[in-house]
Amino acid sequence: AVLGLGALLSKYGVSFELSPTDLTVVLDKDRCRTSTAGLERWAVGLGGDKQPYRLEHHPGARSSGPPVVLVHGLDSRPERMAGAARALAVAGYNVYFYRYPNDASLDATARDLGERLTKLRRQLGRAVSVVTTSMGGVLARVALELDPVVPEGTVDRFIACSPPFHGSPLARYHPLLEIPETVRDLFTDGFQGFFPFDGLGAAGFDLLPNSRLLERLQGTSRRPDVRYTILAGSRSIVPEELVDAVRLGLFSALPTMRLFAEVGYQLLIEITDAVGQVSGGHGDGAVPLDSQCLEGVTDRIVGNTSHLDCYDGDGVERPIPWLAETMARLPPIGGR
Repeated sequence: AVLGLGALLSKYGVSFELSPTDLTVVLDKDRCRTSTAGLERWAVGLGGDKQPYRLEHHPGARSSGPPVVLVHGLDSRPERMAGAARALAVAGYNVYFYRYPNDASLDATARDLGERLTKLRRQLGRAVSVVTTSMGGVLARVALELDPVVPEGTVDRFIACSPPFHGSPLARYHPLLEIPETVRDLFTDGFQGFFPFDGLGAAGFDLLPNSRLLERLQGTSRRPDVRYTILAGSRSIVPEELVDAVRLGLFSALPTMRLFAEVGYQLLIEITDAVGQVSGGHGDGAVPLDSQCLEGVTDRIVGNTSHLDCYDGDGVERPIPWLAETMARLPPIGGR
């Protein structure tokens, strides 16, 4: 059965190595991405959604205010930043959401974002500020520093919250999150929640440390016409004590496990180790601190926030982390 499955998946860059005690899955990332790129483009266009990529104007925004485009991250949606968007709109900013298949290939998405930012700049006659969370920062950086379609003067401020500019060790486990995400979205969105409509997980490969995309970004320079800001988090999502306790429990149970159960436990130990690399002051629970930095960017603040805190809150019952720091860096209301 394994050999048959291997023959079926070999053209997609997936192969299996079987020994008397272990089953190893070998993934050729470049071949896998190339073979699934066309399938992903086809999949995200299914289900009647003819515009999986779009720029949405916040209904309460003032069209005369400085334009701000909010870009969400991996496995997220614009609604995640609704509280921050509302606060910015009330303050007088002209707020837009960028909606996109949240784990589709970053190259294609960045090209679309760049084109939309350029068009918005022409329509409004003024430069745009881009505010991002998590992977949205990588996406915006690709659009600004790799994609030549964005002309000078299009973006004047780029504020990135918890950006994995140098990748994250947790990215390799992203495919495992597709299953619970799909189940959740099927209940909330029906057929539109089926996983191909938010991409086939190519973004997870892009966020692997030393991925081909991140290697290309290593050779780029900061845009002289853009002011960069990084808002980095250093608080764990999961308490470090809990991570250590889970890891110890898994190791204690290993000697009594049967083969297939042992494989599952080994995987859980790997994930726990990866979580440990971004916890305990080493990161925000998803991205290491040393990934939330960029050469040449001096406006960087490290705060006691987790990856899930970034711009999360309604501003009334729950304060919105990083909102004050962001508004202090956006163009003043009434300014050009």
